[in-house]
Amino acid sequence: MLLWKQQTGPEFSEYVFPNMNAPTRPLKDPRHSWIAALKAANISYRRMYDLRAVFATRLLAAGVPQLSIAYLLGHSSTSILPTYAKAGIEFRRDAIEKLQALRINAAEEQQEREDPETFTIQ
Repeated sequence: MLLWKQQTGPEFSEYVFPNMNAPTRPLKDPRHSWIAALKAANISYRRMYDLRAVFATRLLAAGVPQLSIAYLLGHSSTSILPTYAKAGIEFRRDAIEKLQALRINAAEEQQEREDPETFTIQ
């Protein structure tokens, strides 16, 4: 269960930023609540909109199909994904390591084909 639901209760509101005077409606402008939440969590300012990019990037890194990510972002095609989903440094590093492993395996296979009797696996 989400922390906000534990604190406000699922009966209170279904929204992350509910209108405190009318919990059945969302807060029309959550900027003040967002800034207060960042301060309370001791997090430096960032735009609430940046959460979409983090969400899309992490889904992409987790291997979620691009069309599913687009739908989760509220889009009907994947054409918008490059705007949101960015390859982080750790994902780029992982891609390079996979390429290096492929190159090493190919070199070992080539060596084994050329001299199968003296080839040893290290």
